[in-house]
Amino acid sequence: MPRTLASTALVAGLAFSGLVPSVGAYAQGTPPAWDTLVRCAQTPDETERLACYDAAMRSAGYAPNPTAVAEDRRKKFGLSVPKVNVFKHHKKEEGSAVAGVAPPIEENADRVDVTVDQIAVSQPTNKVIIFTTDGQIWQQTDTTQINTYPKEGDTLEIRKEILGGYMCDVNKYQSVNCKRVK
Repeated sequence: MPRTLASTALVAGLAFSGLVPSVGAYAQGTPPAWDTLVRCAQTPDETERLACYDAAMRSAGYAPNPTAVAEDRRKKFGLSVPKVNVFKHHKKEEGSAVAGVAPPIEENADRVDVTVDQIAVSQPTNKVIIFTTDGQIWQQTDTTQINTYPKEGDTLEIRKEILGGYMCDVNKYQSVNCKRVK
């Protein structure tokens, strides 16, 4: 496989896996003005210079939008993704808060809250299928009998379990094993 094709496949795989934000997480813009970059380069303080470059790139649409990155992660939650362990994913680098980088949105990567759009119960097993308002479909995988089904508009918490499965909190007192179908 030619090098260009291999690197394109790698980047596409990383973007889908959530290690790299998708293209939608970046605003579409034009390159920063040359005058702005020259002004940044002439800034004597290293921290201020980096903050100037970051602000110029963010305003031009080349820095990730934290809200879009969080929404992208939320949409991908629960989907099975091939493991690509080429790079280690690092948390926020030291000094990035000082450099003017927006702080990450506080969100737990191991849980997501969804709003119920519809509920279906498959017969004869009485397993619940949850359709969310953002197009996700979660299906019960265990045989737990549910006492009270969630209603349209209810907010459910879905969380990742230690061994890789997911738990859907279907009501205040009950959780069931579930998997994302779509």
